[in-house]
Amino acid sequence: MRKILTKLFIVGSISLLYGQPAPFIPDTNTVGLWHLNEGSGLTAYDTSGNGLDGTLENGVSWTPNGMFGSCLQFNAEYQRVWVADTSILDIPTELTIEAWIKLDTTNDGGTIVNKWHTNTSNPKGQYRLGISSANKLFCYFGNDTSQFNLSSDTILIAFNEWKLVSAVFSNGQAGLFINGEQIAASPVPFDSLTMLEYPHDDLFIGDLWTDQWYPYSFDGEIDEVRISNCARYQIITDVEDHRDILPRKSILEQNYPNPFNPGTTIAFDLPLASHITLQIYDVLGREVKTLVDERKPAGRYTVQWDGTNHAGKPVTSGVYLYHLQAGQFEQTRKMLLVR
Repeated sequence: MRKILTKLFIVGSISLLYGQPAPFIPDTNTVGLWHLNEGSGLTAYDTSGNGLDGTLENGVSWTPNGMFGSCLQFNAEYQRVWVADTSILDIPTELTIEAWIKLDTTNDGGTIVNKWHTNTSNPKGQYRLGISSANKLFCYFGNDTSQFNLSSDTILIAFNEWKLVSAVFSNGQAGLFINGEQIAASPVPFDSLTMLEYPHDDLFIGDLWTDQWYPYSFDGEIDEVRISNCARYQIITDVEDHRDILPRKSILEQNYPNPFNPGTTIAFDLPLASHITLQIYDVLGREVKTLVDERKPAGRYTVQWDGTNHAGKPVTSGVYLYHLQAGQFEQTRKMLLVR
């Protein structure tokens, strides 16, 4: 039996299941994934399968108070995790950078994830995701001739709160996201993150860049860092044109009709492309049927359940739970089948 219970609430005699954020799971688009849950030592292990293990430098410390267990604490200049340069990290057209962060009140600006060249008077490279001294999320993207800067403008990162921050580059568009919600987006003056002039950049977590004149480091905690060679979030560059087309947030709606016999419709909204699973469970948590298990683009969807199990046989009358997982979003609702 697949276990989906992460938090259990009892309402009358019905168990309602509500999911919580979970660590990233590597897939075919994962280039690097650092859970940062080792808790000790000088190595941050990469679980993507690409062997991009990082080395803790300049006094980075472990703390047990991470988003998902232990994580890394950054509170001094030059502290960082160093990952040696490799061609695997030279991602040209579609890129997603994600990290869970908790910002300290001592923040004066610093980079969360950085692959940025500094051997010239005009440093640039492939990407930088960071926090400004004004607590704004920003990203830099660059190619061999120019660079592009995107900031969250008036949206600020609160102190002492865990946030999932993300930056996406997708074929000439860039977007910033907090907890999966888009906060900034813009076209980019180039459509490929080519590395012609800057092919040998190391990757750093928690450091601005390697130039000694720019020692500002991230102040706070970092957990769960992932780099992917796909756009895990859909970028909307013209909000007005898309307001009535794409959902603004993930929603799992109540099925209709409810109660039902023999079938019912389940509707849900996806504000960004995600691999989703929609499953039916009985009140004991036993899986009855998987209705959807695939990656879908952003949009509104309806799925029918005909009241049968995996074997195609009708199930008995009673209360059932339907559970949607889409990226970091999870929600469960109940429904009543009356034969």
